[in-house]
Amino acid sequence: MVTIVKLGGSVLTDKTRLFSFQEAVASRLAAEIRQAGGIPPGDVPVIVYGTGTFGKAYARHYSRPERSTADWRIFQLTTAAIRRLGEEVSRVLHDEGVPHCLIPANALFCQRQGRLGWHGPGPLARLLECGVAPVLCGDVLAEERGCFRIVSSDDIIPFLSVTTSSPSCRR
Repeated sequence: MVTIVKLGGSVLTDKTRLFSFQEAVASRLAAEIRQAGGIPPGDVPVIVYGTGTFGKAYARHYSRPERSTADWRIFQLTTAAIRRLGEEVSRVLHDEGVPHCLIPANALFCQRQGRLGWHGPGPLARLLECGVAPVLCGDVLAEERGCFRIVSSDDIIPFLSVTTSSPSCRR
């Protein structure tokens, strides 16, 4: 069984200011993860965080209602903003002594006609075996040539809850 910990984007970022990271809140949450020693104790969690204003800044403004865009510039701007937030999250996890590794959604997941799927759970399973918490977030996935689709952390969590229970992704 794999434990999934969700850190909400509305908690990590300030909804009233674009690209505003709530460092004190994030540090407290990282400390709680470390103090728990995993959930349950001794277990290594998969940490999934929401992107808050970092992810929504460009994606909401420019993408179509079906959460997709053909504009590669939106893909680039959004993934760059999400990467900046990931660096902040990684820094506080590091400072609190949580062994972890950021994994971009494009490295693990794919979408075909709007359905989330795996490239394969191997990197995630390997990190868990090594006692390192994989850290994931919502992102813009390259669906096909000229089509980029938003995948939310709220889409990733139920997908992981079903797929990480398979023998290939258990610790």
